Amino acid sequence: MKAMLFADVQGFGALRDDQIPVFVDAVMGRLASAVDSLSARPVHLETWGDGLFLVFDAPIDAARAALALMEAHRTLDLRALGLPRSLGLRIAGHYGPVHLCTNPMTKSPAVMGAHVVVAARIEPDVAPGSICVSEALAGALATFHGDTLRCGYVGRTQGRKGFPATPIFSLSRAI
Repeated sequence: MKAMLFADVQGFGALRDDQIPVFVDAVMGRLASAVDSLSARPVHLETWGDGLFLVFDAPIDAARAALALMEAHRTLDLRALGLPRSLGLRIAGHYGPVHLCTNPMTKSPAVMGAHVVVAARIEPDVAPGSICVSEALAGALATFHGDTLRCGYVGRTQGRKGFPATPIFSLSRAI
């Protein structure tokens, strides 16, 4: 059982080529600093372009990471960096069984399985500037960390690529 996060920056694909180095240094650099500052490091981390895939042993560690990433992104002054202010981080999370294996192509560690797909299918339905999690992750967080975190029902994903619509919950700090 692992807690997984998928994140991306909506609007990345519309950046001009001359904006990419600034994006990498400032935006991805800030997100990397947020990950570096976590007390519980991910057990697996992959990136591609603006995308992040982070895997944690415990649901609370994934939730804290998601909140830290979102807070780090919110501190960016995108306009001062010459980037569109519409660049919005969106984060999806899920908790479920996965397979830890070695990717035969790259010979590097990999996390695979149907539950990885659940997290990936939630992410496109998350509004920029938001964190949404599956019912499984929301339930684990509410059961053990309801005093510090809130998971509120948002609705259902659209369902795509043969994956059924699934309930999603917003993740935030308890007030």
